[in-house]
Amino acid sequence: MAVDTDIPMVGYQSFLNTDALDAGTYTTRVAKVRNITGPDIDVDDIDVTSMDSSSGFREFLPGLADGGEVGLDLILEEDELALLFSYVRTMREWKVTFSSGATWTFNGYLKGLTQSINHDGAIEGTATIKVDEQPIFTKSS
Repeated sequence: MAVDTDIPMVGYQSFLNTDALDAGTYTTRVAKVRNITGPDIDVDDIDVTSMDSSSGFREFLPGLADGGEVGLDLILEEDELALLFSYVRTMREWKVTFSSGATWTFNGYLKGLTQSINHDGAIEGTATIKVDEQPIFTKSS
């Protein structure tokens, strides 16, 4: 019987770091992250259907790709909120590190920041990072 050596990645112990553009050190960790989504890469479709297309179906070529966005669900503290607010509209380097050691690295800017204040719970928030150019995925070694 063959043994399955592909082990699913687990989100626990994954984290997000950031640094100034072109620093390459990712020294600042974004604390209290509950969930990370993305990058949600999308490719434009270029319609090349013509009058003499033989199949009767539209024909497409891949167009430009968009690195999409990375979404964060957070538990906020004052220092964390102030830090994130200082990143709004500022191009930075970002690095998502999975518990396995695999990473997504990309440049981007914080384009959205919200918080939800409840009478009986932690102050939670969301942040949205717009990915600039191509995100890079690196497998763990």
